[in-house]
Amino acid sequence: MATNEKRINSDQDSDVADRVPMWGSVLGRSPRPIAITTGETHIVRFVNAAFVRRHVEARTLLLRSFGDCFPEVKDDGVGAVLDEVFSSGEPQVVASRAHSHAEHDGTVGSYIVWPILDEYEEVVGLVLQIDDPSEQVLARRRADQTAVEPWEISERLLLAGLREQARAETAWHRALHDQLTGLPNRGLFLDRLEQVLPANHRDPSPFAVLLLDVDRFKTVNDTFGHAAGDHFLQEIARRLSSCIRPDDTVARFGGDEFALLLVEVRGVSEAIHIADRIHQCLSEPFDIDGHTILSNASIGIMLSTSQSVRPDELLRDADIALYRAKALGKGRYVIFDPVMNEQAQELVRVEAELHHAIEREELRR
Repeated sequence: MATNEKRINSDQDSDVADRVPMWGSVLGRSPRPIAITTGETHIVRFVNAAFVRRHVEARTLLLRSFGDCFPEVKDDGVGAVLDEVFSSGEPQVVASRAHSHAEHDGTVGSYIVWPILDEYEEVVGLVLQIDDPSEQVLARRRADQTAVEPWEISERLLLAGLREQARAETAWHRALHDQLTGLPNRGLFLDRLEQVLPANHRDPSPFAVLLLDVDRFKTVNDTFGHAAGDHFLQEIARRLSSCIRPDDTVARFGGDEFALLLVEVRGVSEAIHIADRIHQCLSEPFDIDGHTILSNASIGIMLSTSQSVRPDELLRDADIALYRAKALGKGRYVIFDPVMNEQAQELVRVEAELHHAIEREELRR
Protein backbone atom coordinates (compact mmCIF):
# COMPACT_ATOMS: atom_id res chain seq x y z
CA MET A 1 0.00 0.00 0.00
CA ALA A 2 1.36 3.36 -0.99
CA THR A 3 1.77 5.69 1.94
CA ASN A 4 3.62 8.65 0.47
CA GLU A 5 0.72 10.12 -1.50
CA LYS A 6 -0.48 13.46 -0.19
CA ARG A 7 -3.96 13.86 1.18
CA ILE A 8 -6.62 14.39 -1.48
CA ASN A 9 -8.55 17.66 -1.48
CA SER A 10 -6.69 18.91 1.57
CA ASP A 11 -7.04 22.48 2.76
CA GLN A 12 -4.34 22.80 5.36
CA ASP A 13 -5.09 26.35 6.44
CA SER A 14 -8.74 25.46 7.01
CA ASP A 15 -7.73 22.27 8.83
CA VAL A 16 -5.73 24.20 11.42
CA ALA A 17 -8.19 27.09 11.52
CA ASP A 18 -10.94 24.64 12.48
CA ARG A 19 -8.91 23.61 15.54
CA VAL A 20 -8.16 27.16 16.71
CA PRO A 21 -11.37 27.68 18.74
CA MET A 22 -10.67 24.49 20.68
CA TRP A 23 -7.04 25.45 21.23
CA GLY A 24 -8.08 28.93 22.25
CA SER A 25 -9.91 27.53 25.26
CA VAL A 26 -6.63 25.93 26.38
CA LEU A 27 -4.11 28.58 25.37
CA GLY A 28 -6.22 31.67 25.96
CA ARG A 29 -5.53 31.75 29.70
CA SER A 30 -1.82 31.04 29.48
CA PRO A 31 0.27 33.81 31.09
CA ARG A 32 2.78 33.48 28.26
CA PRO A 33 2.22 35.28 24.92
CA ILE A 34 1.20 32.70 22.33
CA ALA A 35 0.26 32.96 18.65
CA ILE A 36 -0.79 30.33 16.11
CA THR A 37 -0.03 30.67 12.40
CA THR A 38 -0.88 28.57 9.35
CA GLY A 39 0.69 28.00 5.96
CA GLU A 40 4.08 28.83 4.51
CA THR A 41 3.38 32.58 4.79
CA HIS A 42 2.56 32.18 8.51
CA ILE A 43 -0.93 33.67 8.53
CA VAL A 44 -1.86 34.67 12.11
CA ARG A 45 -4.94 32.69 13.18
CA PHE A 46 -4.88 33.12 16.95
CA VAL A 47 -3.30 35.29 19.64
CA ASN A 48 -4.04 34.89 23.34
CA ALA A 49 -4.69 37.63 25.88
CA ALA A 50 -1.06 37.67 27.05
CA PHE A 51 0.08 38.31 23.48
CA VAL A 52 -2.41 41.17 23.17
CA ARG A 53 -1.17 42.70 26.43
CA ARG A 54 2.32 42.71 24.96
CA HIS A 55 1.15 43.95 21.55
CA VAL A 56 -2.17 45.77 21.82
CA GLU A 57 -2.53 45.91 18.05
CA ALA A 58 -2.32 42.12 17.70
CA ARG A 59 -6.04 41.42 17.47
CA THR A 60 -6.34 43.75 14.50
CA LEU A 61 -3.65 41.80 12.65
CA LEU A 62 -5.37 38.42 12.48
CA LEU A 63 -5.42 36.76 9.04
CA ARG A 64 -2.28 38.64 8.00
CA SER A 65 1.17 37.11 7.74
CA PHE A 66 3.32 37.28 10.86
CA GLY A 67 6.05 39.07 8.94
CA ASP A 68 3.61 41.79 7.87
CA CYS A 69 2.34 42.14 11.43
CA PHE A 70 5.86 42.49 12.83
CA PRO A 71 8.23 43.48 9.99
CA GLU A 72 11.07 44.00 12.46
CA VAL A 73 11.35 40.24 13.01
CA LYS A 74 12.58 39.82 9.45
CA ASP A 75 15.72 41.72 10.34
CA ASP A 76 15.97 39.95 13.68
CA GLY A 77 16.28 36.42 12.30
CA VAL A 78 12.90 35.24 13.57
CA GLY A 79 11.32 35.15 10.13
CA ALA A 80 14.02 32.80 8.86
CA VAL A 81 13.50 30.52 11.87
CA LEU A 82 9.75 30.35 11.21
CA ASP A 83 10.48 29.28 7.64
CA GLU A 84 13.00 26.70 8.84
CA VAL A 85 10.66 25.16 11.43
CA PHE A 86 7.86 25.00 8.87
CA SER A 87 10.21 23.29 6.43
CA SER A 88 11.99 20.90 8.82
CA GLY A 89 9.27 20.17 11.37
CA GLU A 90 11.79 20.59 14.19
CA PRO A 91 11.03 23.03 17.07
CA GLN A 92 13.52 25.82 17.72
CA VAL A 93 14.28 28.59 20.21
CA VAL A 94 15.55 31.92 18.87
CA ALA A 95 16.42 35.21 20.56
CA SER A 96 14.69 38.36 19.33
CA ARG A 97 15.46 41.91 20.44
CA ALA A 98 12.40 43.02 18.50
CA HIS A 99 10.26 41.49 21.22
CA SER A 100 12.21 42.48 24.32
CA HIS A 101 10.05 43.11 27.36
CA ALA A 102 10.15 46.78 28.32
CA GLU A 103 10.23 45.94 32.01
CA HIS A 104 13.39 43.84 31.75
CA ASP A 105 16.31 46.05 30.79
CA GLY A 106 19.21 44.16 29.30
CA THR A 107 17.21 41.09 28.27
CA VAL A 108 16.00 39.92 24.93
CA GLY A 109 12.78 38.18 24.05
CA SER A 110 12.95 34.65 22.76
CA TYR A 111 10.60 32.70 20.56
CA ILE A 112 9.86 29.05 21.18
CA VAL A 113 8.51 27.81 17.85
CA TRP A 114 6.75 24.45 17.51
CA PRO A 115 5.38 22.88 14.34
CA ILE A 116 1.76 21.78 14.08
CA LEU A 117 1.57 18.45 12.26
CA ASP A 118 -1.43 16.90 10.56
CA GLU A 119 -2.26 13.19 10.55
CA TYR A 120 0.22 12.67 7.70
CA GLU A 121 3.08 14.23 9.71
CA GLU A 122 3.09 17.26 7.41
CA VAL A 123 3.63 20.71 8.92
CA VAL A 124 0.49 22.83 8.52
CA GLY A 125 1.16 25.62 11.01
CA LEU A 126 3.24 26.91 13.90
CA VAL A 127 2.77 27.66 17.60
CA LEU A 128 4.86 30.68 18.68
CA GLN A 129 5.49 31.54 22.31
CA ILE A 130 7.40 34.63 23.46
CA ASP A 131 9.55 34.47 26.57
CA ASP A 132 12.12 36.74 28.23
CA PRO A 133 15.17 34.72 29.28
CA SER A 134 18.48 36.51 29.17
CA GLU A 135 21.13 35.79 26.60
CA GLN A 136 23.01 33.90 29.30
CA VAL A 137 20.06 31.59 29.86
CA LEU A 138 19.76 30.97 26.14
CA ALA A 139 23.49 30.30 25.87
CA ARG A 140 23.35 27.89 28.80
CA ARG A 141 20.39 26.10 27.26
CA ARG A 142 22.24 25.63 23.98
CA ALA A 143 25.36 24.43 25.80
CA ASP A 144 23.48 21.90 27.91
CA GLN A 145 20.47 20.50 26.09
CA THR A 146 19.56 18.40 29.13
CA ALA A 147 19.18 21.38 31.45
CA VAL A 148 15.63 22.41 32.30
CA GLU A 149 15.20 25.99 33.38
CA PRO A 150 12.12 26.90 35.44
CA TRP A 151 10.76 28.98 32.57
CA GLU A 152 10.84 25.89 30.32
CA ILE A 153 8.48 23.78 32.42
CA SER A 154 5.29 25.44 31.23
CA GLU A 155 6.43 25.21 27.62
CA ARG A 156 7.02 21.50 27.92
CA LEU A 157 3.67 20.97 29.60
CA LEU A 158 1.96 23.00 26.91
CA LEU A 159 3.75 21.14 24.14
CA ALA A 160 2.82 17.81 25.75
CA GLY A 161 -0.79 18.93 25.86
CA LEU A 162 -0.76 19.94 22.21
CA ARG A 163 0.83 16.65 21.21
CA GLU A 164 -1.73 14.66 23.19
CA GLN A 165 -4.53 16.63 21.57
CA ALA A 166 -2.98 16.10 18.14
CA ARG A 167 -2.76 12.34 18.80
CA ALA A 168 -6.43 12.26 19.79
CA GLU A 169 -7.40 14.22 16.68
CA THR A 170 -5.28 11.93 14.52
CA ALA A 171 -6.89 8.80 16.00
CA TRP A 172 -10.34 10.30 15.47
CA HIS A 173 -9.52 11.25 11.88
CA ARG A 174 -8.14 7.80 11.09
CA ALA A 175 -11.25 6.16 12.55
CA LEU A 176 -13.42 8.09 10.09
CA HIS A 177 -11.26 8.16 6.96
CA ASP A 178 -9.86 5.68 4.49
CA GLN A 179 -6.11 5.48 5.01
CA LEU A 180 -5.22 4.91 1.35
CA THR A 181 -7.15 7.75 -0.26
CA GLY A 182 -7.85 10.09 2.67
CA LEU A 183 -11.57 10.03 1.78
CA PRO A 184 -14.32 9.57 4.38
CA ASN A 185 -15.01 5.91 5.14
CA ARG A 186 -18.35 4.10 5.44
CA GLY A 187 -18.87 5.21 9.05
CA LEU A 188 -18.44 8.91 8.31
CA PHE A 189 -20.52 8.60 5.13
CA LEU A 190 -23.40 7.03 7.06
CA ASP A 191 -23.17 9.80 9.65
CA ARG A 192 -23.44 12.48 6.97
CA LEU A 193 -26.26 10.59 5.30
CA GLU A 194 -28.10 10.45 8.62
CA GLN A 195 -27.80 14.22 8.92
CA VAL A 196 -29.64 14.90 5.64
CA LEU A 197 -32.54 12.49 6.21
CA PRO A 198 -35.99 14.14 6.05
CA ALA A 199 -36.75 13.10 9.63
CA ASN A 200 -33.93 15.36 10.84
CA HIS A 201 -35.11 18.50 9.04
CA ARG A 202 -38.23 20.61 9.25
CA ASP A 203 -37.83 21.56 5.59
CA PRO A 204 -35.78 18.72 4.06
CA SER A 205 -33.97 19.09 0.76
CA PRO A 206 -33.80 16.27 -1.79
CA PHE A 207 -30.54 14.36 -2.06
CA ALA A 208 -29.10 11.41 -3.93
CA VAL A 209 -26.88 8.47 -3.02
CA LEU A 210 -24.59 7.02 -5.67
CA LEU A 211 -22.73 3.72 -5.28
CA LEU A 212 -19.89 3.14 -7.71
CA ASP A 213 -17.75 0.15 -8.66
CA VAL A 214 -14.56 0.77 -10.64
CA ASP A 215 -14.27 -1.21 -13.86
CA ARG A 216 -11.07 -3.22 -14.42
CA PHE A 217 -9.63 -2.62 -10.94
CA LYS A 218 -9.01 -6.34 -10.38
CA THR A 219 -7.23 -6.56 -13.74
CA VAL A 220 -4.94 -3.66 -12.82
CA ASN A 221 -4.25 -5.13 -9.38
CA ASP A 222 -3.53 -8.63 -10.69
CA THR A 223 -1.50 -7.50 -13.72
CA PHE A 224 0.64 -4.69 -12.33
CA GLY A 225 0.68 -5.46 -8.59
CA HIS A 226 -0.87 -4.05 -5.43
CA ALA A 227 1.21 -0.86 -5.47
CA ALA A 228 -0.16 0.01 -8.91
CA GLY A 229 -3.64 -0.94 -7.70
CA ASP A 230 -3.30 1.43 -4.74
CA HIS A 231 -2.07 4.22 -7.01
CA PHE A 232 -5.01 3.57 -9.33
CA LEU A 233 -7.51 3.87 -6.45
CA GLN A 234 -5.88 7.11 -5.31
CA GLU A 235 -6.27 8.55 -8.80
CA ILE A 236 -9.89 7.39 -8.91
CA ALA A 237 -10.49 9.15 -5.58
CA ARG A 238 -8.86 12.33 -6.85
CA ARG A 239 -10.98 12.41 -9.99
CA LEU A 240 -14.20 11.65 -8.12
CA SER A 241 -13.44 14.48 -5.70
CA SER A 242 -13.10 16.85 -8.65
CA CYS A 243 -16.57 15.89 -9.92
CA ILE A 244 -18.59 16.86 -6.85
CA ARG A 245 -19.69 20.16 -5.33
CA PRO A 246 -18.22 21.57 -2.09
CA ASP A 247 -21.08 20.33 0.12
CA ASP A 248 -21.20 16.84 -1.40
CA THR A 249 -19.33 13.84 -0.01
CA VAL A 250 -17.33 11.14 -1.75
CA ALA A 251 -16.27 8.15 0.36
CA ARG A 252 -14.44 4.89 -0.14
CA PHE A 253 -16.15 1.83 1.31
CA GLY A 254 -13.30 -0.56 0.55
CA GLY A 255 -11.81 -2.33 -2.45
CA ASP A 256 -13.01 -0.57 -5.59
CA GLU A 257 -16.34 0.55 -4.11
CA PHE A 258 -16.99 4.27 -3.64
CA ALA A 259 -20.08 6.18 -2.51
CA LEU A 260 -21.24 9.73 -3.16
CA LEU A 261 -23.77 11.81 -1.26
CA LEU A 262 -25.19 14.63 -3.38
CA VAL A 263 -27.08 17.17 -1.28
CA GLU A 264 -29.79 19.53 -2.50
CA VAL A 265 -30.13 17.91 -5.92
CA ARG A 266 -32.70 19.46 -8.24
CA GLY A 267 -34.35 16.25 -9.32
CA VAL A 268 -33.16 13.23 -11.23
CA SER A 269 -31.66 15.34 -14.03
CA GLU A 270 -28.98 16.81 -11.75
CA ALA A 271 -28.05 13.38 -10.37
CA ILE A 272 -27.75 12.07 -13.94
CA HIS A 273 -25.66 15.10 -14.91
CA ILE A 274 -23.16 14.32 -12.14
CA ALA A 275 -23.14 10.60 -13.07
CA ASP A 276 -22.37 11.59 -16.68
CA ARG A 277 -19.60 13.88 -15.43
CA ILE A 278 -18.12 10.99 -13.43
CA HIS A 279 -18.19 8.70 -16.46
CA GLN A 280 -16.53 11.36 -18.60
CA CYS A 281 -13.88 12.01 -15.95
CA LEU A 282 -13.07 8.33 -15.39
CA SER A 283 -13.02 7.53 -19.11
CA GLU A 284 -9.86 9.60 -19.57
CA PRO A 285 -6.75 7.34 -19.64
CA PHE A 286 -4.89 6.82 -16.36
CA ASP A 287 -1.09 6.89 -16.23
CA ILE A 288 -0.31 4.40 -13.47
CA ASP A 289 3.39 3.81 -12.85
CA GLY A 290 4.16 4.15 -16.54
CA HIS A 291 1.18 2.06 -17.68
CA THR A 292 -1.80 3.50 -19.55
CA ILE A 293 -5.02 2.22 -17.99
CA LEU A 294 -8.48 2.61 -19.53
CA SER A 295 -11.36 2.31 -17.09
CA ASN A 296 -14.77 3.58 -16.09
CA ALA A 297 -17.36 2.76 -13.46
CA SER A 298 -20.78 1.24 -12.91
CA ILE A 299 -23.07 3.49 -10.87
CA GLY A 300 -26.27 2.87 -8.93
CA ILE A 301 -28.34 5.96 -8.12
CA MET A 302 -30.88 6.26 -5.31
CA LEU A 303 -32.93 9.47 -5.07
CA SER A 304 -34.34 10.45 -1.70
CA THR A 305 -38.05 10.51 -1.00
CA SER A 306 -40.14 11.82 1.88
CA GLN A 307 -40.16 8.24 3.18
CA SER A 308 -36.35 7.94 3.26
CA VAL A 309 -35.69 7.23 6.93
CA ARG A 310 -32.76 4.81 7.23
CA PRO A 311 -29.27 5.14 5.75
CA ASP A 312 -28.87 1.36 5.41
CA GLU A 313 -32.06 1.15 3.33
CA LEU A 314 -30.85 3.92 1.03
CA LEU A 315 -27.53 2.14 0.54
CA ARG A 316 -29.36 -1.15 -0.07
CA ASP A 317 -31.47 0.40 -2.81
CA ALA A 318 -28.45 2.12 -4.38
CA ASP A 319 -26.66 -1.24 -4.31
CA ILE A 320 -29.57 -2.90 -6.10
CA ALA A 321 -29.35 -0.24 -8.81
CA LEU A 322 -25.57 -0.75 -8.99
CA TYR A 323 -26.06 -4.50 -9.45
CA ARG A 324 -28.43 -3.80 -12.35
CA ALA A 325 -25.96 -1.35 -13.91
CA LYS A 326 -23.15 -3.93 -13.78
CA ALA A 327 -25.42 -6.50 -15.40
CA LEU A 328 -26.01 -4.14 -18.33
CA GLY A 329 -22.28 -3.77 -19.02
CA LYS A 330 -19.39 -1.51 -18.06
CA GLY A 331 -19.67 2.25 -17.77
CA ARG A 332 -23.42 2.35 -17.10
CA TYR A 333 -25.63 3.95 -14.48
CA VAL A 334 -29.07 2.85 -13.32
CA ILE A 335 -31.58 4.79 -11.21
CA PHE A 336 -33.29 2.76 -8.52
CA ASP A 337 -36.94 1.92 -8.98
CA PRO A 338 -39.03 0.19 -6.25
CA VAL A 339 -39.81 -2.57 -8.75
CA MET A 340 -36.10 -3.51 -8.62
CA ASN A 341 -36.39 -4.26 -4.92
CA GLU A 342 -39.41 -6.47 -5.54
CA GLN A 343 -37.52 -8.28 -8.31
CA ALA A 344 -34.48 -8.70 -6.08
CA GLN A 345 -36.60 -10.17 -3.30
CA GLU A 346 -38.30 -12.48 -5.76
CA LEU A 347 -34.92 -13.65 -7.07
CA VAL A 348 -33.76 -14.42 -3.53
CA ARG A 349 -36.98 -16.35 -2.88
CA VAL A 350 -36.65 -18.40 -6.08
CA GLU A 351 -32.98 -19.18 -5.38
CA ALA A 352 -33.84 -20.34 -1.85
CA GLU A 353 -36.67 -22.57 -3.10
CA LEU A 354 -34.41 -24.02 -5.79
CA HIS A 355 -31.72 -24.77 -3.20
CA HIS A 356 -34.20 -26.57 -0.94
CA ALA A 357 -35.62 -28.49 -3.90
CA ILE A 358 -32.13 -29.74 -4.80
CA GLU A 359 -31.48 -30.78 -1.20
CA ARG A 360 -34.77 -32.71 -1.10
CA GLU A 361 -34.08 -34.20 -4.55
CA GLU A 362 -37.39 -32.84 -5.79
CA LEU A 363 -36.06 -31.91 -9.23
CA ARG A 364 -36.75 -34.56 -11.86
CA ARG A 365 -35.85 -34.87 -15.48
